[in-house]
Amino acid sequence: MTKLPLISSDDVIKKPKAAGFDYAPHRGKGSHVALYKIGETETSCLLSFPDATLSREGHSSQS
Repeated sequence: MTKLPLISSDDVIKKPKAAGFDYAPHRGKGSHVALYKIGETETSCLLSFPDATLSREGHSSQS
């Protein structure tokens, strides 16, 4: 199995931001970032993920 590349949270943020997501005020706390998007049918979608460099296994490298 091939290893996944090492990515940072800045790289992760770029894709949802390009798809219309914006920072969720008062949702991203501490070591997490929250992004939200309101859809065409007034439904909302919230993404939350650690604000740290992610390892190949998907765990925070700061732990």
